[in-house]
Amino acid sequence: MTPANHGPWLEHLAARGSAVLYPRYEQRLGGPDAVLHVLAGVRTALRRLHAGRLPQIAIGYSRGGEVVVDYAALARGAGLAPAAVLSVFPGTVDPADPPLDLRAIDPRTRLTILLGDRDEVVDGTGGRQLLARLAEAGFPADRISLVVVRSRPGFIVTHTAPLEVTPAAKAAFWARADRIVASASR
Repeated sequence: MTPANHGPWLEHLAARGSAVLYPRYEQRLGGPDAVLHVLAGVRTALRRLHAGRLPQIAIGYSRGGEVVVDYAALARGAGLAPAAVLSVFPGTVDPADPPLDLRAIDPRTRLTILLGDRDEVVDGTGGRQLLARLAEAGFPADRISLVVVRSRPGFIVTHTAPLEVTPAAKAAFWARADRIVASASR
C-alpha cells in the first residue's frame, strides 16, 4: 500500500543507479486487478522516464511476490517483459485476483523465489503454489531458483525479515537483488 516499509531497500537500489518504480497496486488490502495496476503503473513510469530499453527487474514481497510473477506473464505481451523476477516470500493467489496463465512469461526470464525458514505468515505455501503454477505452464525449471533463507544467531528469518535493515538482512535480501540487477544489466 505504501513504500514506507521498503524505503531503505528502495533507496539502496536507487543509490546504486537503478530507476526504482513502486507501482501502487491496491487501494485496500486484497483489492482486485492488482497485476493490471502494476502493469499500468510501470508503463506510465517508463514512459515518463523515457527509459527506452533498460533491463527490467521485477521484485515483489509477500502478496507482491505472487503479483510480480503474474506481472511477468502480462508484461511480455505489453513489451515490458522483465529480464528477471525476484519473488520474496510470495503469498498465495488472492481470491480477488484469479491466477493468470503463466505460459506467457518469457522463457528467458530468470525467476528467483525466496522462502524464509521461520516465516509463519505464508510459510512457503505461496512458493509451493507458484512452483506448481510454473510447472503447469511449462516454464523451464532451469530458469527458476528456489532459495530458503535460513535463520542464524541474531537473525531470525520471519515474514518481516526482508523489511529489516540489519547487516544480515541486507546480505540475505539486498545483496541478492543487487546480484540479480547486475546480471540483468550485462
